[in-house]
Amino acid sequence: MQQLSDIIILRLKENNKSIVVELQNIIADEINKALEIFKKDIIVEIDIISEQSNQRKLNILRIDIEIENLKEENVKLSNEIKNIERKITTNTTENNGKKLVIYGLGEYGHETEQDLYGRLIHMFYEILNIDIRDAIEEVYKIGKNFNTKRPLFLKLVCKKLVKHIIDNNIYIRGTQIYISEFLDENSRRERRKLRHEMIAARKQGLHAVIRSNELYIESKKIKIQQNLIPKR
Repeated sequence: MQQLSDIIILRLKENNKSIVVELQNIIADEINKALEIFKKDIIVEIDIISEQSNQRKLNILRIDIEIENLKEENVKLSNEIKNIERKITTNTTENNGKKLVIYGLGEYGHETEQDLYGRLIHMFYEILNIDIRDAIEEVYKIGKNFNTKRPLFLKLVCKKLVKHIIDNNIYIRGTQIYISEFLDENSRRERRKLRHEMIAARKQGLHAVIRSNELYIESKKIKIQQNLIPKR
């Protein structure tokens, strides 16, 4: 019986080893199969991600190209706007160069436009010996009519004539009449900048004057945007 028992136990051990080995093989096969499936899934996911990444790169490249095109368009538009502004400024300056403002000229009730023309022609001829009979293009009073000495806007056909009048303004002194160049809003704003720089220069003891809407310090023309004031 003892021998039989030992034989049975031995056979059971051998069977157990065989079963364990078989189970290990089965488990290893299943793991390998699962790993193969997992690898295939990973490869598919990597391919999808790679394709998406390439597509994003293409989209980014396309966006960069569009941005560069927009920058170029923006530069072109900016240059066009500057050219238009320059033309407008030039045209405005050219147009303003034909305009004058006369201060201190008395008003008369029910004065006709023809009478006003006559007074202007007579005044310029008597004071400056200039005949503006055929040079007047436009004339009107500035402001409300309750003022008896409203400024008078005068536009002539020739800039040279306007400049001649301004340059000879000294001969009008003492007549209660004052004549100045016409300044629009932009010109007035620029003139205020010029005056500010002129006053600052004079406080430094420098000789500073404004001529023809340009600032001269120590006989040198100064550009306001450069903010250059000669130092002593």
